[in-house]
Amino acid sequence: MAATQQTPALFKPIKDGRLTLQHRIISCPFDPLSSIYLPCSVPGPQQASYYSQRGSIPGTLLITEGTFISYDAGGYGNVPGIYIDEQIKGAHFPRAAGSAFRTVRLRVLRRVDRKVAATSCVDRG
Repeated sequence: MAATQQTPALFKPIKDGRLTLQHRIISCPFDPLSSIYLPCSVPGPQQASYYSQRGSIPGTLLITEGTFISYDAGGYGNVPGIYIDEQIKGAHFPRAAGSAFRTVRLRVLRRVDRKVAATSCVDRG
């Protein structure tokens, strides 16, 4: 009796809502503290190359690094931002902050004396 080879689940498509992935391999973010960003945290050619190489297979899920929405929201350099024109023009792929999971490292912001206020803690009255 001949053994049949089955395709491992890792290489089978998976559907989640409207999103269909052709395989189950997910590419994690590039290290935002590396030298892929030009001065002022503008995405450089290395970032475009990194993500275009990994996203060239249809149905691939890429997880990108977080994006600061203002200078004061940051805490350290060489990380992506969308608060100056050069950063926005240099973004080679869309960043959908509304549909992304977000985390905040408050200790990093406090270390550089940034004032932090969460939207849930702001008096709306």
